[in-house]
Amino acid sequence: ARGAMVAMLELADCQTVGMASTSAKKTVCGHGRAKKEHVADMITRHLGLSAHPYEDAADALSLAYAYAQKMQHGFGIERTRRSSGKRAGFEALAKRRGVSI
Repeated sequence: ARGAMVAMLELADCQTVGMASTSAKKTVCGHGRAKKEHVADMITRHLGLSAHPYEDAADALSLAYAYAQKMQHGFGIERTRRSSGKRAGFEALAKRRGVSI
């Protein structure tokens, strides 16, 4: 699913960034080996939510929160490199599938 999402974002000329889950967990929980339940607890607290988000939503929110924290404090984020060869491959695939880009 991640690969398909990145491919579609690249086709749409959207810039993507990469962040390891351990980095997000460290930012949200204080250590990179936190369990999903701990991440959900901490993201609920950090964002002042009234209830725990669903598991996938907690994961997504933790990545967004960690990215925002790193950007706010000036830490580098690994940007995904764009490759014209990769883009050409995505365009060819889209054309074969009848998708307009």
